[in-house]
Amino acid sequence: MLYTGDPVDAATALSWGLVSQVLKPHALLPAASELARRIGERPPIAAQTAKLNLRAAYSVPLENAIQYERDLQTICFATEDAAEGRSAFAQKRQPHFHGR
Repeated sequence: MLYTGDPVDAATALSWGLVSQVLKPHALLPAASELARRIGERPPIAAQTAKLNLRAAYSVPLENAIQYERDLQTICFATEDAAEGRSAFAQKRQPHFHGR
């Protein structure tokens, strides 16, 4: 693909792991909305640090990326949202995250 620029059909892209799901056009917006809803229910800081970690994984050596991920985890575990998540789990209720 990189050398030829040849297109790849959806089934091939799925089998190669280039995409995680193949949908009919009418199902795309509902699936994207559901994924956005699921991400939105999670602690904002966790989503932000996951995005930072993915970007770092492509630009730094593996050992540095692993250390960066550990540092980001430490930050996440020290937030108010982490405490809220643990509390909600213990109390068997839905958490209410605030990005702090």
